[in-house]
Amino acid sequence: RPYAGLGVNYTMFYSEDTKGALSGLDVSLESSWGWAAQLGADWDLNDDWFLNVDVKYVDIATTAKIAGIGNVSVEIDPVIFGIGVGKRF
Repeated sequence: RPYAGLGVNYTMFYSEDTKGALSGLDVSLESSWGWAAQLGADWDLNDDWFLNVDVKYVDIATTAKIAGIGNVSVEIDPVIFGIGVGKRF
């Protein structure tokens, strides 16, 4: 059973850390609203169990503040691949 979806994404950032050249500096990222899209399919394994495979794209745009100085625009647009097993109740 193939399916497609389109929706809204809210991303909240917390416990940000810096590494490398920025190690030890405080960084904060603003929360983000964006869109998300999904394509997937379910395959029946038997009457109760099914296999799910999907791919999602999530639009994340945020602003980073490093060491309390200035704002930097950050685009994080992941493509997420998933596989899972489900049970019908």
